[in-house]
Amino acid sequence: MADWDEGRNKIEGEANTFASYLLMPLDDFRAQIKDRPIDIDVMTDLADRYAVSLTAAILKWMTITQKRAMIVVGKDGFIDWAWSSEPLIKSGIFYAARQSVIELPQASLAAQEVDMDTGRHGHRHPAGVWLGSEPVHEMTVFSPRNDQMTISLLLYPDRAPSRWEMAELEEEQTIDTFDKFMDGRAG
Repeated sequence: MADWDEGRNKIEGEANTFASYLLMPLDDFRAQIKDRPIDIDVMTDLADRYAVSLTAAILKWMTITQKRAMIVVGKDGFIDWAWSSEPLIKSGIFYAARQSVIELPQASLAAQEVDMDTGRHGHRHPAGVWLGSEPVHEMTVFSPRNDQMTISLLLYPDRAPSRWEMAELEEEQTIDTFDKFMDGRAG
């Protein structure tokens, strides 16, 4: 039975890929996004142009982009599924949401009740709200049919921090217990 599910999922994935190329021809898709900053409004325009869902348009973009990006679909306060672009996966940033239960980050737009404009335009979060040790720009839409469902587009910086930069950042974040004790005594 496990083989059947795996085979069925593979066939469904191939059918979805075929449909995306049929409904959203690559040359035209690239022409539509050329020189445009990526945001929810651009993705909504693409979804309307090709008569596909917002999720399908975002996934199509993520298969061709060199940007470090992720789509996160939340339901009832938890991550239902997430998908990272190849450059982001190479950075080691991805959720294995189907393998474990992961709550939406409390400080994320997806977990808060923000208005539609705030969600669509997004918010730049400091490092630590979403996965990774970098700031992330989050744009979120709430499903009109189900207010408990969210679609978030996360844009990470174009360049991942080097190992040396990561080590320095971790060093800065490490609190010296002796210094903290001494600071507490001085006050």
